[in-house]
Amino acid sequence: MLLTDPTVAVEDRGCPPQQYKTLRSIRATDLLDFARQAQALFWIVQPSTSLEDGCLPLAAAAAH
Repeated sequence: MLLTDPTVAVEDRGCPPQQYKTLRSIRATDLLDFARQAQALFWIVQPSTSLEDGCLPLAAAAAH
């Protein structure tokens, strides 16, 4: 369900309308892809971190 409609995860938890809209824009093929997109949209990534290195904490957590 998370990959089909990510807003299900936040339902009535006070998500601001713009973040809700942004969350709905995520189109992921798996949880790792979802985590990477969410990381890029909602968290500031340190300049030394790159997607190719697989160093994203959220993406790494989703992979486990």
